[in-house]
Amino acid sequence: MKKTLVAVGSVAAALAMVVSLAGTAQAAPGASGRSGGISALVTAGTITAAQETAFKAAVDVEKQVAGVTCEQAKTAALASLVAKGTITKSQADAIAAAKAAKRTSTAATSSMLVTPAS
Repeated sequence: MKKTLVAVGSVAAALAMVVSLAGTAQAAPGASGRSGGISALVTAGTITAAQETAFKAAVDVEKQVAGVTCEQAKTAALASLVAKGTITKSQADAIAAAKAAKRTSTAATSSMLVTPAS
């Protein structure tokens, strides 16, 4: 019985550590309460909060109306916002770069998570 409790305790401790690390990686919020991505561009003054909102709304419209993937919707939304004059080409490039960096960061964080041995 004692060995079982020690083993269960060790697994629970290891699991708690993994969950804690995952939470730490996601708990570095920007000023708006979210981490990285385009929120950091708002904080840095690269785009306005209104432009961030317009981008998100345009992505939602593209996904619903055109029925495309999220990545295709983001690309189409950026092109549309530049064409309308809502954002500049350099702002669109900054948004695309921030999204790519966040995807890379998320993938790296996911690959760091380990499953405890049974």
